[in-house]
Amino acid sequence: MNLDEFYHATAGLNPNLTILIAEKKHFLPVTQLLITDHTIHFQTKRESEVPSPSHLNLDQFLTRVKDMPLNYDLRIYQTQKIVFGFRIVGNTLVLY
Repeated sequence: MNLDEFYHATAGLNPNLTILIAEKKHFLPVTQLLITDHTIHFQTKRESEVPSPSHLNLDQFLTRVKDMPLNYDLRIYQTQKIVFGFRIVGNTLVLY
């Protein structure tokens, strides 16, 4: 999924949804973004070099990436797999 596809897929969703990553049978909160060449990586607390005290929600993510090119890929940092979708679970947006 690239940033443009993510914008279209999340349009109209609650901006306060906490972003999580599905890892095996658990969900881990995204706490940081790492931007590299043409890629936005979602990081959890244990992968981040800079400690972040809070979880990232949809509004915070969209604010941070608003000036980035729409063709940037979205990837999970730990696995380097491209994000291919998400589902809403309660008040969270779980990336897959």
